[in-house]
Amino acid sequence: MTPRPQLIIRPLPPFRLDYTVWALRRRPHNIFDRWDGAVYRRVVVIGSRVTELAVRQSGSPAAPRVTVRASPPLRTPAERRQVRSILDRLLGLQVDLSGWYRLARRDRRLAELADRFRGVKPPRFPTVFEALVNAVACQQLSLSVGLAAQSPRRGVRRRRSIRCAHLLRIPRAARRGESRAGRVSRDWIQPPEDPCAADARGCGRSRRARSRASGSCRR
Repeated sequence: MTPRPQLIIRPLPPFRLDYTVWALRRRPHNIFDRWDGAVYRRVVVIGSRVTELAVRQSGSPAAPRVTVRASPPLRTPAERRQVRSILDRLLGLQVDLSGWYRLARRDRRLAELADRFRGVKPPRFPTVFEALVNAVACQQLSLSVGLAAQSPRRGVRRRRSIRCAHLLRIPRAARRGESRAGRVSRDWIQPPEDPCAADARGCGRSRRARSRASGSCRR
């Protein structure tokens, strides 16, 4: 038996969850915004609890209906309002794009593009802090490298792995000056070792070896 949804949201039409989630995900290996073809999942902090949201769309893009289940379940009206606010921001549920569609109809090429992706909404990160983390990681490097850098996978210290919920918690901790495992740190990533530096260290036992390593680095 499928659990009853704890929250029902009616986005401004047109709306397509699949298009909007892919605009938010940007890359298939994004582990924060998960999509299985029917359900969008994300971990957030509701109150003081780490909570996974499962979002599904029913109805047509012209008459959309979004159902939300939370684990653990939401307990209070305030928590429901917080979830609604987070999803409104993440998925642009209440963004009115009617002016955009009117503008797009005036241009043949733009109209074709607007029709093809009709229903996508402009997604946003739920907090300024998360937006900043993504801006630094993904713009200074690339989307693929930036998303991988934020994921608790190989190349990231296990005891300092980034958790989805930390992205919503950090601003308060940072203001208190606390040191937390999920805090932005240069120790997150273990960058590839410079081969020239490794050669210099390995060959530093003799002058001849150091000279050879130095010549290799100059080349």
